[in-house]
Amino acid sequence: MLRLMARVSVMVSVATIVLIVATLVAGQHIAHTRSLAFASARDGDMDIYLLDINRNLLVHLTDAPGNDEQPTWSPDGRQLAFTSNREGGNDIYILNLADGAVHNLTQYPGFDTQPAWSTHGERIAFTSTRSGNEEIYITSLITGETFNLTNHNNDDWSPAWSPDDVHIAFISDRNGGASDIYVADINNGDIQLLIHDTSANGVPVWSPDGNRLAYMSMRDGNPEIYVLHLASGTATRMTDYPSLDTAPAWSPDGRYLAYTSERAGNFDIFVMDVERGTVRNVTNHPLVDMSPAWWPG
Repeated sequence: MLRLMARVSVMVSVATIVLIVATLVAGQHIAHTRSLAFASARDGDMDIYLLDINRNLLVHLTDAPGNDEQPTWSPDGRQLAFTSNREGGNDIYILNLADGAVHNLTQYPGFDTQPAWSTHGERIAFTSTRSGNEEIYITSLITGETFNLTNHNNDDWSPAWSPDDVHIAFISDRNGGASDIYVADINNGDIQLLIHDTSANGVPVWSPDGNRLAYMSMRDGNPEIYVLHLASGTATRMTDYPSLDTAPAWSPDGRYLAYTSERAGNFDIFVMDVERGTVRNVTNHPLVDMSPAWWPG
């Protein structure tokens, strides 16, 4: 329900992209916890944008026919992976921000979605239907080798790397139909159930220090953002609003959570100060804005 939803030419202003990336990398009074990528339908189909929250500076990163969604950054902030159907099927693409070049990473006739870049930058995990149902796959950016981390009769989706690159959290309905959160050890393939409810859970993401896991849950009847404290097993409800709140993303310093919400009447990106609980709408546009991903700095 709540799965957010060969080299090619890309119709972007390369000069504009290079300018903002150079500014970000140079650190010209821009805090890295204030810039994020997101998907938006504000110019027709879904494209990827980069927003500097401090200066309210918006850059259109992708602009090809079809939908570009689900952005995820490389650890150095110089590349961006995303899902696109620009060539017909759903594949994982990588945008090089230095020159605006885009290439198709997966090139498979099935649906490849929900990319997640590993912390050390050498691998990308993603969800794919290439085996018939949804499973978690990992592609090495060094060797090009791809293997499936999960292999189950039920669906597994929405991978999220732990900060040490040893574990991947994901969603699965393998336990009686409810979407629960599991954790897989990528070295030995061991899979453990982490969060089980009779209601839906989704889109897990580790905190930068690895001590917490943010996720969406409907355990109280409405899609809200929760944070699980892994040491104690205690979950804290972070949002409480009669609308959909989903797709949380930690800022690099762990101080903020960005997430998608329709509390303003449509999908926008909101940012919460985790300690203070203050929230603000950072996109505030009448068309869809979703799937935030903080620039790593």
